[in-house]
Amino acid sequence: MKRIYKTLLMLISCALTFLLLFMGLSRENYCFAQSTLLTMSTSNNTNIALSKQYSNAYFSLNYPSSWQIVQDDNQVATSTTIAVQIMEKQTNNTDFRPNINIIVSSKKWSEPTSYIAKQTSQNNRKMIPTYRQIGICDTQIGKCKGSLLEYIFSVNGYTLRGRQYIVKKVDNTIFYITATTDNGKDKTQIKTIKAILNSIKIK
Repeated sequence: MKRIYKTLLMLISCALTFLLLFMGLSRENYCFAQSTLLTMSTSNNTNIALSKQYSNAYFSLNYPSSWQIVQDDNQVATSTTIAVQIMEKQTNNTDFRPNINIIVSSKKWSEPTSYIAKQTSQNNRKMIPTYRQIGICDTQIGKCKGSLLEYIFSVNGYTLRGRQYIVKKVDNTIFYITATTDNGKDKTQIKTIKAILNSIKIK
């Protein structure tokens, strides 16, 4: 049973992202909520060694040896070009493993990323009773600008913090980059997350 719960925890942030891809976006009015969220500062990342590298036709990233690629799928759905999941290696059977999911949509989205972020949050709220949005703000991954949705939710006794970076290339290709941490250990786990995110190069 513990193994089943842990598998669900490992994949839940990826499932939230897929939900957006499979559901249509309604063109209703939306607001853009400003919030004081995590910035992409590199000042605290100098002591994190990113000795491993992953690369495909869409992006590349570096990650520490204490992390691993656990999913690398091409064309996993008609609306998805590629999906990659990277997470911290297992050290015990109880701790939540921080992870990053990256999904590249094959569909070109003309909607602004702030609109997509709001729709994602609304869908998450319907799907997860414990979901609570912290805020939405502007962000940037490499040269691609977009929106950052930050939220908290609980599952199987864990309180988790999610940060979804929705960024767009000039050709309207959308990258959904979702980082999930244990909320109680977020201050520690987010340091490695930030280092990995800052290493991402979108091609």
